[in-house]
Amino acid sequence: MSVTGSAFLDFVIGFAVSLVASVMNAAGLNLLKLDHVRNSALAQDRQRNECGRPMWHIGLYLYVASQLAGSTIALSKCFIVLHIDRGASGVLMPIWRLARWSITDGYP
Repeated sequence: MSVTGSAFLDFVIGFAVSLVASVMNAAGLNLLKLDHVRNSALAQDRQRNECGRPMWHIGLYLYVASQLAGSTIALSKCFIVLHIDRGASGVLMPIWRLARWSITDGYP
């Protein structure tokens, strides 16, 4: 079922949306982690709740938007095989990092 009338154009749109959603996902999670690390480095009395930190909100909204865009738009336009690979890489990368960390002395 082609939405635009061209299967190739649907594929290109789906692939582009999937790629942008992956970048937004990574950026959102990295912003969340950076905000938590920066907040943890502050003294206990200067630490703020998550809802009071703008970077935390930006990271959360980027992550949620990437999940919505990647799940709805990209899945309707791109081959499912590409989404399986994108999801598998997100699952396998932390496992690979953990294995590498357990073999070496510390996390590089």
